[in-house]
Amino acid sequence: FVRFHLNQGLLLLIANILFGCISFIPHMTLAGDLLNCIVLILAVMGIVSAIQGQKKKLPVIGRIQLIR
Repeated sequence: FVRFHLNQGLLLLIANILFGCISFIPHMTLAGDLLNCIVLILAVMGIVSAIQGQKKKLPVIGRIQLIR
C-alpha cells in the first residue's frame, strides 16, 4: 500500500518538475501553470484516497511503475 502511493507521489513530483520547466519557456507560462494546477488537484485526490485506504491510479501516468 505504501509502495503504491509512494510510486504515485513520485510520478506527480516528476510531472510537477517537468511542468515547472515548461512554465519558464516564453509564451508557455500559462500552459505550465495550468498543468501544475492539474498536478496539485491529482495530489489532493491521491491524499484523500490514501487516507481512505484505497488504491486509485492516476489518470494517464498511473500505469508507470518506478518503484517495484
